[in-house]
Amino acid sequence: MTRGRVFLAILALVVAVPVAAGINSSIKVESGDVVDTDLSTVNGQIRIGDGATVHGEAESVNGSIEVGRDVRLDSVSVVNGSIEIGEGSVVDGEVSTVNGKISMENGTRAREVSTVNGQLELSGAEVESDVSTYNGNVKLNGGTTVGGDLVIKESRGNNNRRKPLQIYIEDGARVDGDVIVEDDDMEVEVHIKGGKVGGQLRGKKITQR
Repeated sequence: MTRGRVFLAILALVVAVPVAAGINSSIKVESGDVVDTDLSTVNGQIRIGDGATVHGEAESVNGSIEVGRDVRLDSVSVVNGSIEIGEGSVVDGEVSTVNGKISMENGTRAREVSTVNGQLELSGAEVESDVSTYNGNVKLNGGTTVGGDLVIKESRGNNNRRKPLQIYIEDGARVDGDVIVEDDDMEVEVHIKGGKVGGQLRGKKITQR
């Protein structure tokens, strides 16, 4: 199939499902609603109300995603924009951004959390597997638990970061695995204040403050 036909097929799908998908429009799921399809937009925000259930993914290219309290959905992903997950919400898969902050509040759960160039702030959250970033500061507090490793991935291209990347593990937060810096040129400072790392701090330029 040619690229033109692929684009037309995607466009036809978007037009056919106006409530759950769009190109230049935002999507809103009302509190308590149940949606049995993916939520997808190119240039727009996605807002999911308290207590809603989405049997699918929520994804945006250029736009933030806000998830209310006590929501359940498969996964959440954004290219350019932030993600906010409200208290008690459960993401069965991954929460991820390329360029944008991820915030997860008390009682939230996800299998994995990752970003490229965004800050991670997890307060009272539970991550079953790994938390990872390429170039974003990480703050874990409020009893957050990470069941796997906290990984700073090897930089894509030249690393022009002037200040060390900062990791804060505080206020009862816990990383069961290691804190790993895969990029030998990346300086990372780990601040452990009232938190715990079950494994080791691994990396050429990683220091504990």
